[in-house]
Amino acid sequence: MTKFFTSLFFILFLLSCIKEDGPDKNAFTLKEGDMLPEFSIKNETETISTANLKGKITAIIFFSTTCRDCQKAFSDIQALYEKYTDTPSVQIILIAREQTEEEVLRYFKDNKYNIPFFTDPDRRVYSLFADNTIPRLFLAGKDGKIVMTQTEYIGLNEIINTISLL
Repeated sequence: MTKFFTSLFFILFLLSCIKEDGPDKNAFTLKEGDMLPEFSIKNETETISTANLKGKITAIIFFSTTCRDCQKAFSDIQALYEKYTDTPSVQIILIAREQTEEEVLRYFKDNKYNIPFFTDPDRRVYSLFADNTIPRLFLAGKDGKIVMTQTEYIGLNEIINTISLL
C-alpha cells in the first residue's frame, strides 16, 4: 500500500510540469513580434503593469516550484536577476503559475533564492501570454515588442546576449 501511494505521489509530482490544455505543448499564445499584453500583477511590495514596463527591456518568466525544468532553471534565473538588479532599464519579472506566495517563499528559502516574484494562482496573467508549459520566458524590448520566447529551457547566455543587442 505504501508503495502504491509513493508511486502515485511521484506521478503527480512529474505531471505538475506538464499540465497541458491543448494538443501542442509548445504552442504560444504570444510569439516573437507580438506586443506585450495589457496586464497588472502585484505582490506585497509592488505592482507591475504593462504601463510600468514602457521604455524597459523586460524578461517575464512563468514558473512553478514543483516543475523539474523550472527547478533546473532557477540558478540561471537567479544569476540573470543578480546581473540586472542594478540596471533600471532591464526588468526581470518572475510569475509563479498556480501557486501561492507561501509555497514559493518556502521553496526559495529552502534553496537560498532571493528573487522577487509574483503569484498567479488562477492563471489570469499567464493566460494572456500562453496556453500551457512552463518554464516559459518572454523577452520584450523597450517598445514592448516580444523579441524572444523560450520554453522548457531558459538559456542564460542566450538571454544575456539578446539583452545586450537591445
